[in-house]
Amino acid sequence: MTDRYKYKSISLKNSTYQKLTDLTKELIPGVNLSGAKAVEVMIDKVNSFEGITGTADAKETKKI
Repeated sequence: MTDRYKYKSISLKNSTYQKLTDLTKELIPGVNLSGAKAVEVMIDKVNSFEGITGTADAKETKKI
């Protein structure tokens, strides 16, 4: 049985979901990710930026 406290769900607009679907094929070349894994990879990348603090509007962007 799945641990109901381990997972959460999110809702996306259809246009955003389509972009996510496209990204699942592009994030890691040669690997098709699930939508959930693609979101996880993107969140981990954003979270790993060093020296970023404040609100989304006030953040400095670091070139990848």
